[in-house]
Formats: sequence, structure tokens, C-alpha cells
Amino acid sequence: MTDVLECRLDIFEGPEKLRYEALREAMKAAVEEVRELAEGYAARLRPDPALFRQVAEWITVERRCCPFLGLGLNWSEGDAVWLS
Repeated sequence: MTDVLECRLDIFEGPEKLRYEALREAMKAAVEEVRELAEGYAARLRPDPALFRQVAEWITVERRCCPFLGLGLNWSEGDAVWLS
């Protein structure tokens, strides 16, 4: 038997769905660079404390619909913020 990798966007309803979409759009608008990695992709985001918190919230919500994804958020020296 093969594990199914399937996003469950149908788990979001009402205000939660609107919040998820708003967080996703804010994150997409903040992408400054995308890199392909051996095991996926990484996106460099605008170094903004409020955005960092929003992306962290998005990761928390995203894990509910796509628990098979490994997501990380890193703000390193030199103001490089990476979502991978």
C-alpha cells in the first residue's frame, strides 16, 4: 500500500479559510527569491518581523491540511529570511 500525499484544503471553513488565504497571499507577495533544493524548494522572504510571524502562523495552519510537508522558517544573520 502506498501513502497518499494529498492536501486537505477542505478542512478550512469560514473565517479560518479566509485567514489561511490571507496568510498565503501575504507570504507569496513577500517572496524575493526561490531556490530549488535537493528535497524541495526554499523561498527568501522580505525581512519583516510582522511577516515572519504571519509565515510562522501559516506554517502552523498548513500543517493541518498538508501534514506530510516538512516546513521550516529561518531568520539568519544578514537579514536573510528563508522558508523551506
